[in-house]
Amino acid sequence: MSRNHLQHFIFEWEDLEIASVDRRRSSEEQAVVTAIDTACRNTVVLSAYFQDALRKAKIEVGSPPITYCRMVLKKDPNPEPYYDPEPFLYVDIPFDPRDLLTLPDDHEKIGKLYVEWTEHALHLLEKVDNFPTELIREARAKFQENNYSFPFVAGQKMIPGTRLKGGVGVVVSATGTARYLTVLHRNEQLFQQKISEVDKVDFHFSNHFSGFERNGTIVTILGGVMDPLTGKNVVPSIDVNLAESPELLALMTEKGWLETS
Repeated sequence: MSRNHLQHFIFEWEDLEIASVDRRRSSEEQAVVTAIDTACRNTVVLSAYFQDALRKAKIEVGSPPITYCRMVLKKDPNPEPYYDPEPFLYVDIPFDPRDLLTLPDDHEKIGKLYVEWTEHALHLLEKVDNFPTELIREARAKFQENNYSFPFVAGQKMIPGTRLKGGVGVVVSATGTARYLTVLHRNEQLFQQKISEVDKVDFHFSNHFSGFERNGTIVTILGGVMDPLTGKNVVPSIDVNLAESPELLALMTEKGWLETS
């Protein structure tokens, strides 16, 4: 699927129409492609992209309702040199997309909503050249079979811009109540530090980790890939003070995994 399939989103909000995606920058265009591809493969059909678009449009939760949300798609990303009186397809989203930011933790209810909208959207998306509708159908079936959830793959995509080069993960203890930051190199464990304790046993989100951000001596261990059903990271971000973890600081400096400046 070409990056040019998606034209933009339109929100009607407080009597204003807001085109939420600025496609003039190549980095923005690439983000569009990545978001669409990821969302389609994850069955939730652009939900992650809605969230990104809402943030760009600076629409806050609690503001007046959005009258409609419309996704504008080009029928043909590389049209023939003649005038097409209707070059676009308009996919209307049949619910307030801001709900995706604040949905309750009810996977079945939310999952059924996604399945319903997927069916609605597929009728139009099938008309778009090379749009991966079969991927959506296959993923939707797995989504329903898996109790309206989608299993994430550990180690899935580092966050762009992080400077991590080594193998780092957040792992869950054998008891299911503690999480550890683990640094690996060629399958050899070089470092492990306990970073959190939870009250209930939970093995589900073991080893979901997406990167580092550093601010002075504080390294933020970024949470794992987002759970599209809740809009939250499956592992919350955790701060580690390198001043209190000299072994980790020395290791990262030695391996060049974080810039020292």
